[in-house]
Amino acid sequence: MALQDPPATEDLLVAVREYLQEEILPNADQAKRVHALMAIKIMGVIERELSIGLRLEGEHEEALRSLGVSNEAELAAAIRSGSLDSRRDELLKVLRHTTASKLMVASPAFLDRAQKEAAAIAARQAKRADAAANG
Repeated sequence: MALQDPPATEDLLVAVREYLQEEILPNADQAKRVHALMAIKIMGVIERELSIGLRLEGEHEEALRSLGVSNEAELAAAIRSGSLDSRRDELLKVLRHTTASKLMVASPAFLDRAQKEAAAIAARQAKRADAAANG
C-alpha cells in the first residue's frame, strides 16, 4: 500500500513525458526541442528505475554474493588480486548481466541493438566454424 494518494509517481512521469512529446516537441524550436528530448529521456530512465530498479538491484546483490563479494568495490579488488581467475566464466556472466541490467534502465534501445549485433556475430562465427568443419 502506498503512502501517497493517486496519482502515483509513475503516472505523473508518464503524463509529463506525454505532454512533452505531444504538445511541446511538435511546436518547439531546435534549442527547446533538444531540451525537451533530454527531459523525455531522463523521465524514461526514472520510469524504468522505478519499475524494475529494485528487482535488478536484488539480482545484482545476489550475483555479487555468488562471487563471494558484497559490493562492486570488493568485486574490483577481487578481480585485481586475481582471486576470481579460476571462476572466469562465472565472473564474465555476472559482468555481462550487470552491464545489461544497467542498460535496461539507462538505454534499453542500445541494449537491444547490442544484443542483436552480438547474436549476428555469434551466428556468423558458428557458420564459419561449420564451414571449416565440413570444409
